[in-house]
Amino acid sequence: MADKERAVLDDDAVLRHTRAEGQVFITMDVGFADGRRYPPGTHAGILVLRMRKDSETVLRVVTRLADLKILDGLQGCLAVADETRIRIRRPSGSDGSARPSKANGAARRPGLDGPTRGRRGRR
Repeated sequence: MADKERAVLDDDAVLRHTRAEGQVFITMDVGFADGRRYPPGTHAGILVLRMRKDSETVLRVVTRLADLKILDGLQGCLAVADETRIRIRRPSGSDGSARPSKANGAARRPGLDGPTRGRRGRR
């Protein structure tokens, strides 16, 4: 999308465009993290970045997500990532309930911003 077009499109238009293109929408607008308004399976995928808004941090986290092949698996999902973890809500299962990844939607990954350690320093 051209920069001019992007500046005038509302949220629904952006989602329609990304759905038509089959692209995951990556944004820092936390309003897109609302699973009631943007339930998994109703779009091509949304990744909300909740972190400092400096380009170095954003680039580091998105690069790490790509390196871990996490971006490849976000089709139709609603995901929220910060500098150290990502929570992924997947499209509804056969019973109609949303399926969060791992415990209560929190999918711990080996350090989006480097290695992570458990409470007592274990890997």
